[in-house]
Amino acid sequence: MPMPSEPTSRYPIIPAFIFLSFLLALMILPEVVRLLIDRRLENRLARPVAIRDVDLNLITGRARISNLVISSKDQAQPLLFLPTLDLHFSPRTLFQKKEVVIDSLVAKGPKLYLERTASREWQVPKRRLPDSNGRRNGTGGRLRFKTLNGLDVRKAQITLVDRTTDPAATTTVQEADLTFRILPHKPGHVQVTLDGMMAGSAPVKLQGWFTRSNLPRRYDFSGVIQDYELSRLNPYAKKYIGYYVRRGRITIKFRYRYDNGTLYALNEITINKVQVSPALGNKFKEQIGIPLGLALALLEDANGVIQLRVLVQGNVRKPEFQLGGVVWKSVRNGILKSLVAPFRLLGHIVTLGGTITKVQINPVGFKSGSRTFDSQAGTRLQRLVEFLQSRPKVDIELKGLASRQESQALARRRTRGKSVTEHDLRFLAERRVRLVEKTLIQRGIKPKRLFVVTGDPSSVTGQGNGRVVFRLLD
Repeated sequence: MPMPSEPTSRYPIIPAFIFLSFLLALMILPEVVRLLIDRRLENRLARPVAIRDVDLNLITGRARISNLVISSKDQAQPLLFLPTLDLHFSPRTLFQKKEVVIDSLVAKGPKLYLERTASREWQVPKRRLPDSNGRRNGTGGRLRFKTLNGLDVRKAQITLVDRTTDPAATTTVQEADLTFRILPHKPGHVQVTLDGMMAGSAPVKLQGWFTRSNLPRRYDFSGVIQDYELSRLNPYAKKYIGYYVRRGRITIKFRYRYDNGTLYALNEITINKVQVSPALGNKFKEQIGIPLGLALALLEDANGVIQLRVLVQGNVRKPEFQLGGVVWKSVRNGILKSLVAPFRLLGHIVTLGGTITKVQINPVGFKSGSRTFDSQAGTRLQRLVEFLQSRPKVDIELKGLASRQESQALARRRTRGKSVTEHDLRFLAERRVRLVEKTLIQRGIKPKRLFVVTGDPSSVTGQGNGRVVFRLLD
């Protein structure tokens, strides 16, 4: 009699249970990952973190984090809002080594919002330091994360609000594409590039590298900001120089290096068609020595362009290093270097303690007792004409001088030999200044830029040759 056949499996429920468990794990794993990332970020940044959703595919090794928000107790707006973060990782290392090796990270459309408070500190989250066991406080767990290539950020918006000024100064970088790459030949170094638009109309580009936070701080950046509207900087202009900017654009080519305390910051500045008006005080003159209006008129060429080279450098760790003082000193040096060239043959600049005390134009001389130019007058007048043509916003005051030592020479030129009076000398001084005025106008200088002093008793001096002197007007 044949025996009944055995069933293919005595425990058909076991494979089904394993399969259901696997499906359940796949269903809850994204939530576990979301909570893990949430917890890790909160503990590392010491900021509240919220993630709406995590999509995870363990077969393809792809994941997407949606709507990540990092809040700040000191700011009304979130520190960071990230709509999507796509990443590609190795599933094999996840199961074998409990290590998430990320091949690529792509953040799309993030919005970063940073504020600088009255305490002069930017509200940037600081990473917590490791505890005595080498782990960061509160992170827990054994799952490790490792990035091989770096991070790509697309279409970012960065908003910086500085509340140390009144009103607060706001700067926005939009449509910014950033890349961060780990440099394999330089351990701990990260290469960065940025390409975006400041305030909607000023292209900004940056490239360079920096060291990670576990190494001594070093960085080297270079880049350019093109045609930024200067009026957007009015909160700083009012605070630091006592002026408002009515119009103008600025382009800055920069190179910043920092190496464990030593700072090198070179700025090549081009300012185009700037106009300013006084706001409060005279802070620029206190620091530079001449009013801002005069400085701009001296620096601006015939096309309305100002070129400056400002270098800030020093050891920031030295007690005597004060950034504000160093920046003002660098600006003074930049202005002086820009003025030296046009004034080398025209006159001279007097400085005291680093500030400009006088910008002096060489006088035009005359032969004793006459209205006849001396041997140097023709050259000096031509240089003055060329300078005024190259600096169309500079106005000058002209004053004629005659000395009592010229009385005999003036008397000899008179047919009747009358004695020379103070009135005669003042009249000679006025005729001299009118001759210089006429010569400048004939050579193309507009009369409205020339202001003649007449009837001044001080036009007669005790000694010296007759001359016409000039003064730059503020």
